[in-house]
Amino acid sequence: PQKQLGQFKTKKLVRGLISRLKKNRDREILTRYYFDEESKHSIREAYDLDELHLNRVLHRARQRFKQLWQSEASEGANDE
Repeated sequence: PQKQLGQFKTKKLVRGLISRLKKNRDREILTRYYFDEESKHSIREAYDLDELHLNRVLHRARQRFKQLWQSEASEGANDE
């Protein structure tokens, strides 16, 4: 039960951060890939992207998410 609670809180935090990403495409692709577990092939077709381009888009979206995560973590550390 404790582990499930931790996973739920993490998932909620990640979803909240994803929703704060500025680019709609970043939000949609990260959600479809990680939460909906949609295949890259399906996402590529939906956005009319080739494989290399989707990989770049995913990489950049992850980088922007990481920056948001780190800024959130540093703000949390400053609050303590």
